[in-house]
Amino acid sequence: MQSDPKVVAIGECGLDYHYDKDEAKHALQKEVFVAQMKMAAELKKPLIVHTREAEEDTLALMLEHLPRSVFPKVFQNVFPKVFPKVTRLTTIP
Repeated sequence: MQSDPKVVAIGECGLDYHYDKDEAKHALQKEVFVAQMKMAAELKKPLIVHTREAEEDTLALMLEHLPRSVFPKVFQNVFPKVFPKVTRLTTIP
């Protein structure tokens, strides 16, 4: 996939709890999101992240699992209440 010029990023991926309040399904979303972050890092591709009603979990997983070298390439489709937290991500060395 890395050598395919049509693959320019990994995503859109992330956590979306808006329609699903089941904690077991949230756990599955988290597992898949971690795998997608690892894939983006391994392939050295930007990560396009979507989060809705899961901002705290999304940021916690990114801080835990996304290599700091990938942060400058992260594009996050965020909702207004999250903007202050995104600054934390973009300023991590």
